Amino acid sequence: MLAAGLAVVSAQSGPALGTLTVPAASLPEGCQLAPMPPLPSPFVLSNGASIQRPPYPGKFPQNPWVGTEDRYKTQVQDVVEPPKAVSMPHAPPLDAKQANKLRWTGRGHAAEAYHAIYQSATGASIVVQAVRYHDPSFPALDSKQPNRIVRGAVVIKVDADQPTGCLNAILAYVQSLK
Repeated sequence: MLAAGLAVVSAQSGPALGTLTVPAASLPEGCQLAPMPPLPSPFVLSNGASIQRPPYPGKFPQNPWVGTEDRYKTQVQDVVEPPKAVSMPHAPPLDAKQANKLRWTGRGHAAEAYHAIYQSATGASIVVQAVRYHDPSFPALDSKQPNRIVRGAVVIKVDADQPTGCLNAILAYVQSLK
């Protein structure tokens, strides 16, 4: 995946996450929010009863998505701020659950998250994800991730599978937010 972006720090608390959605008028022709896939059909049992399958297992329930539900916030935070490996040289090895708990304890706590997928005229995907932290001093400029944009307590990441005019328009809009 090609990553593009700019890292900038601002003293403000950052933009409201809902404002990260680029207005359609600011997007080039053929660039748009990707449509949601159709809902899965119910599973019909041999006795005729039906079971409704979950709409989007592991996926976001809408595009764009803004919210505070932990399972989605965690998915976004893993992309925006990948957790560092946990190492405790003078202790017995941690099992997966313990390591995961310890790794998250040292990180800033996300108040809310944002996720949107855009589609260019050529079919390229552009993903915009963001996390707003409770503590505005938590986000730090990470020179190893040039595709991170930091605005106060908000960390935004824009990724694309190929460079396009759609990506450029989305980056210009996101970078203009204060």
